[in-house]
Amino acid sequence: MLWSVLILLFYSNFGISAGCHDDFERYVGFRLSDRLASYVIRRERSQGGRDFFQYCHHSCLDDRRCFVYVLNLRQLSCVQYSYLSGNDADLFRKHLKTDHDSMVFRKVCLQSAPRCSRLWRFDILPKMSIRLDRIDDVHRVDSLAMCETLCSVENRFQCRSAVYNYVTRNCHISKYDRRSMPFDFHAGRTEEVYLENQCVSEPYNECEFSSQHGIAPALAYNERHTVDEHACRVACLQNVAFICRSFVYDIQTQKCRFGPDDTFITMHLPNSSAQLRPYMQINECMDVRVLCERSEMRAQFRSDHVFDGKVVSMNGSRRCHFDVKKRFQFNISLPIVGQSKCGITYETGNVISATVKLQYHDVVWTTKDRMYKLICSYGPVKHAIENSVDVRAPQNAKFQKPSMPLFRETVVNKNSIPQAFMRIVDTDGNIVTEAEMGQQLFVEIGLESK
Repeated sequence: MLWSVLILLFYSNFGISAGCHDDFERYVGFRLSDRLASYVIRRERSQGGRDFFQYCHHSCLDDRRCFVYVLNLRQLSCVQYSYLSGNDADLFRKHLKTDHDSMVFRKVCLQSAPRCSRLWRFDILPKMSIRLDRIDDVHRVDSLAMCETLCSVENRFQCRSAVYNYVTRNCHISKYDRRSMPFDFHAGRTEEVYLENQCVSEPYNECEFSSQHGIAPALAYNERHTVDEHACRVACLQNVAFICRSFVYDIQTQKCRFGPDDTFITMHLPNSSAQLRPYMQINECMDVRVLCERSEMRAQFRSDHVFDGKVVSMNGSRRCHFDVKKRFQFNISLPIVGQSKCGITYETGNVISATVKLQYHDVVWTTKDRMYKLICSYGPVKHAIENSVDVRAPQNAKFQKPSMPLFRETVVNKNSIPQAFMRIVDTDGNIVTEAEMGQQLFVEIGLESK
């Protein structure tokens, strides 16, 4: 029976590979059944661990015979198999065995899916799910691969995860995942599988890190030398081969190791024999872009976590409070002219600033709240303004009373007519030669006294 299954899987994969490019699924905390040992085509161990994962990955990717490889964290071993990339994931999952020291990478081909620069496209967690009210759409499909394709090509929103049910064949796709909505992630039914899209996140420049202690460094897939810990952090954030979520830096050797895993992964490996070490983990990323306009200051926020709260401009009126409902990206606009300046202050020179707070609760402040100082610098700009004001009485007939007679009288004055002048003044009557944006100015017209 097993032999017939293997033949079916092999020919299924061969037909698919001809029409698409290869991607990988990752199963953390699993190995393959010992019954499949006869299908091993390569078995290697790393002596130092340097980029060993990427070597194992690319050798499987380049070898048309390789359809699955297994990494062992304790032994630092790579085992590659020759057949296990059949499109029927329901058959494949029956060969998975729990092993907290290992992870399985399965080669898949998704029709019509856009190319992904990551080393693998989906993290797969059997028997896990998310709350149904976090589901954005439901489709009935025939396979896990079709569910993965639907998530990959979704363009109405960014599909971060999906749940596939092998019994009902329902594919539930969602804009949320276990990190953006951690309290909605839970154990599912035996026939359910949770898949998390690894090709959605763009690199972030600003992330909050926290110190952790665990096995995540054992899962580090990249290693290099950097001058200091900050450079290691930057290398983690700018990595494109996978979404970097943790790093560890050795001051003595200047060795920087970073990887895609954090406590959301290692919590499923409680009994791993991998060595426990301190490391730095990304908690949340929030990039802020400030756009300085003539009449307003605009801020664009982009986060890898859902923000559900309000943005408050400090020292501003209540009109400067903005409600945000479960958004990954949102914008605010602060006017810099008029009565409602939203707490904008003038710094030295041509610099203005405003402090805003991202508040997660409507009433109380919490430790999650964040403060941002938005700064705009306006360079000096010289303008030549020419204008004329007609102060004569209107000559239009509709402004004249028909019954009022018109008189003309010649005035003879031996004294010289006083000179008229016009000047620009501020609210205190002081002459102004240069001004700040938004400053109130007045035109004063007068005659020289004799």
